[in-house]
Amino acid sequence: MSRFNFKPNLFLKFKPTVSTFKFELTIQKNKFIILSLIATSMSFFSSFFMKSLFLPWNLYYFYSSSLMFYIFVLAFSSTFFFSGIICSEFKKKTGFTIIPLLKRHELLLGKFFANYLLNIGVAAVYYITMILFGFYFYGPPIPYTLIISFGLVMLYLLALCSVITFLSSFMPSPTSAMVLTLSMYFFGFSLIQMLIQAFNPHLEPLYSFYYLFSIITESLNPELSYQDRFHIDTEMDMTFWMFPTIEAAIISFIIYFIIFFTLALYIFKKKQL
Repeated sequence: MSRFNFKPNLFLKFKPTVSTFKFELTIQKNKFIILSLIATSMSFFSSFFMKSLFLPWNLYYFYSSSLMFYIFVLAFSSTFFFSGIICSEFKKKTGFTIIPLLKRHELLLGKFFANYLLNIGVAAVYYITMILFGFYFYGPPIPYTLIISFGLVMLYLLALCSVITFLSSFMPSPTSAMVLTLSMYFFGFSLIQMLIQAFNPHLEPLYSFYYLFSIITESLNPELSYQDRFHIDTEMDMTFWMFPTIEAAIISFIIYFIIFFTLALYIFKKKQL
């Protein structure tokens, strides 16, 4: 009998998380539409900006240049989806009515993966628009390395969104979490990287989201394995890193996700309503 009851019991176990997941998709759909329009507009702008000034001589450089504009879409879409994922439960007092009906980890898992899916959707919109413009300017074929690049974007978003979720767990409001996240992303990580390099000039900055993003663009290159990843300046006694290996980047993304999502969940469970 236990064998026949396994699937229903398993479904009942995950039903609260799935219900939260569906509910979050519903209430965030307008945000997804707006961010998708922004992603399309940014891809359109970057493509015709390059077309009017200097169209790269091959498709790889076109995609790489276009993705440098995507970094702004990525930062803002992740921030808008995740800055209030925890602190909004307390600021709006929804926790008083929702959390007693759900375990906190069920609530967080449902909300996190719903927003993560929507964030991937925004990334897919940007990639599809970029591919269409690339096909229009250069013609076929469409390089297979786009699949690798998009897979790395998915892992990059997983890591970044877990950090934003962690910040949301102790910030007083979504706005403050948003300001802190964008400040850290555009200025903080670069400053931390410079400080660490001052003490250890040869350490590879796998802790930096700016540095990790470089593999997303470099992975488009079919000759990636033949590219130099760093340059050593003997006069300055410093190593200048261009991009990480795919394996090192994946490990870094997973470590970021495990550490910061676990911390966010722990703080959320301990925080008083």
